[in-house]
Amino acid sequence: MLVIVAASVVVLAAVALIWAGLKGGRTQATVNQNSTGINANQASQPAATPSITATTQPDVEPQPAAGEKGSVEFRPSPGEESFWLKIDDSDIEQLELYLKTFPNGFYKGLANLKLIKLRKLNNIPMSDTIDFDSYPVSKFDDEKARLDTFAVALHQEPGAQAYYVVFGSCEDEADQHSARAVSYLVNDRGIDRGRIAVVNGGCREQLTVELWLRPTGAMEPIPSNSATVSPCPKCRRAPRGGAETTR
Repeated sequence: MLVIVAASVVVLAAVALIWAGLKGGRTQATVNQNSTGINANQASQPAATPSITATTQPDVEPQPAAGEKGSVEFRPSPGEESFWLKIDDSDIEQLELYLKTFPNGFYKGLANLKLIKLRKLNNIPMSDTIDFDSYPVSKFDDEKARLDTFAVALHQEPGAQAYYVVFGSCEDEADQHSARAVSYLVNDRGIDRGRIAVVNGGCREQLTVELWLRPTGAMEPIPSNSATVSPCPKCRRAPRGGAETTR
């Protein structure tokens, strides 16, 4: 009799454990489903259009990149990030205000691309040379995203001339880096090599690039940066470069 009672107790305990496990699983599933913070009612409601005002927040604040002395990782300041997130992509004035407030901002290239597309939709031709983007380079993979945006702009404006202005941080770095970037634009993004002019701007503390778009008949670009290191030092290691273009 005692054996039967004991066995019953064990069975009931096992059932209780299984039930607790199932209940906990349902609770976790509910938590996971709600972790996005968006429900069907919220998703169906249109987002409010934010207002944009000029800001006195500092411009981009580069920080040293890990493991690379003298280089900086390009990223937006909190003020710029907040400003950008409030912009209405269909509002030309807001995009122009962003570029005026942050002339060398992290989203400069993207803002210029949006403006090019909006002006085409409104039949506004590009008449002036555009300082499309400018940035310090720490990793070529990061630069690829900016070159992708530049390539889209070049496809949007098939008559425009591209200028790749580069400032190296040591001897031969500018030439080898520009060869790699041009190869990417030509071979990976389908830009005709004849549309890309390369300008070696000299030597700076860090490898720096400017991208310009010049429509037919417009003035040639005037680089925003200037050489600040002379004479240019020899590279401590092989400069970052790339393959020659194939077309």
